[in-house]
Amino acid sequence: MDNERIWGILFEAIEQNRVVPIIGDEFFYAEVGGELVNYKKHILNELISKFNPPKDIIPDFNMISGLIEAQNVLLRATGNFSNATSIYYEIGDIVRNTPIVCDQCLTDFIQSFKFPLILSTSYLPGIEQLLANQGFEVKAYDKSPRIDIPYADMVAPPTLYYLFGKCGKANKTYMATEDDLLEYIHYWHNIETRPMRLSEYLSDKFLLMLGCDYPNWLFRFFWHSVKNFNLLSGSTEVKGVVAGSILDTDNELSRFLARIQTHTYANGRDFMKELREKKKTITNFASPKIHEINRYDDRPCDIFISYSHRDDQAAKAISDIIKAQGASVWFDSSNLIGSDHYDDIIRNKITECQRFVPILSTATETEKRGYFRKEWSLAIEESTFRLGSPYIAPIAINEIDYNSKLIPKEFKDSHILSYNSQDFENEIKRLIRSFRQ
Repeated sequence: MDNERIWGILFEAIEQNRVVPIIGDEFFYAEVGGELVNYKKHILNELISKFNPPKDIIPDFNMISGLIEAQNVLLRATGNFSNATSIYYEIGDIVRNTPIVCDQCLTDFIQSFKFPLILSTSYLPGIEQLLANQGFEVKAYDKSPRIDIPYADMVAPPTLYYLFGKCGKANKTYMATEDDLLEYIHYWHNIETRPMRLSEYLSDKFLLMLGCDYPNWLFRFFWHSVKNFNLLSGSTEVKGVVAGSILDTDNELSRFLARIQTHTYANGRDFMKELREKKKTITNFASPKIHEINRYDDRPCDIFISYSHRDDQAAKAISDIIKAQGASVWFDSSNLIGSDHYDDIIRNKITECQRFVPILSTATETEKRGYFRKEWSLAIEESTFRLGSPYIAPIAINEIDYNSKLIPKEFKDSHILSYNSQDFENEIKRLIRSFRQ
């Protein structure tokens, strides 16, 4: 990556919080006999030692998995079920008993740049210890859309996301073989099973794929699945950087990446080191700010504001007007920290608040999958327990179609305030007075 223009594009994207690193297995080690060994190789060596594959065939995880299944068939036939096992149980046992050592270059890299989202293609929980004091929430994809980020246009709290599951249980909750990887990627391709908001978030981001050594055919499948763009679109926009040792031997993969405006670097460690060194030479580089998240306030709130993050400025202005009248406001993720269970907190706040205020706009008319729609559903459910008492108080911030099917009937049946009305502040005073009488 000799082009200084590309480095400039990358640093500009970092400043804008548009860079997402994808960390592979290359940077994790096990200490064996006083020496550091690649952790995946250590796992494979342990499995080879235990299950004795044929000497004339190069063993891999697929072969070991097949040997274990064949062994289980014999055990079941003899009624000896207690000794049956799986490659997932065996790997989990190794990981539980062998500490993971992270490459120092990865530690320095993560500490140098404040990324709001870090992805991992590894099932090894090695990165978590580096992020323990940085407020990161940890998520692991389980082949369903429910493990997602809260919003499609931002990440709050900062998140470490395991793309193919995380080792941590005895049962199959992550991928270990190529067959499993293909299954996971198949679920990523399926609009019904992929995490939609995360997929949308990644579609226009600059990806740094570091230490992910997949063969050419598998890499293409993975890259298209995660990046979620048309490889033949003809776009000239730089889409990312791939740095890994596989590029030393796979020229076809390098040519493919060049065709899709993705730059290559032969060594992930060298890339991270050079990126950190170049950062020192950029005098006006502004470190990106992770979305500010304050400690969870467990006091009941008067008003819960629900809005599309495309309307964040108007929502903030409305929040300030309400606060100026002495009412307390719940204003989404600014009140959360990474360790909190987001959905539970939102549900509790909606249940506790005196008034639920959905912000209606042209954005909410067109955005069908925003997190605010979940908040709306929770509020409508809560309104059934209020026995006809005023609860939902919508505010329209611009011209909307009041007949739109995307505006719930419960909102239309309520008195909708207009943010652009000259009497808006007095309307807010009356709203607050209605639950303080």
